[in-house]
Amino acid sequence: MSFRFIFMGIGSVLLVLAMFLSDPDSGLIQNLPVGGGTIATLLILALSILYVGVLHLSRKALLDYIKLEEFFKSALRTPEGSGLALCAVGLIMISVSIVIYAATS
Repeated sequence: MSFRFIFMGIGSVLLVLAMFLSDPDSGLIQNLPVGGGTIATLLILALSILYVGVLHLSRKALLDYIKLEEFFKSALRTPEGSGLALCAVGLIMISVSIVIYAATS
């Protein structure tokens, strides 16, 4: 099991737990004597872990028929092929991330 899956799995579970505990209705963050704003800011920034995880899983689901390692190895045979391969995957990732952002905003 790669570090990426461990990081995304454990990080996502811990982040969801932290977001649940810091819910404004519970008042946990608001009742801290000091550092509540900093903790809230760090939790909001840490949401990127979930967004990256959803983006990664979306790419794997949408491109399940393409093995990117083999795809890039074959694209490296020519400079045009490698450039087009990176642009294609980059455009797909940007479009999926825009959809994720629109859904969460």
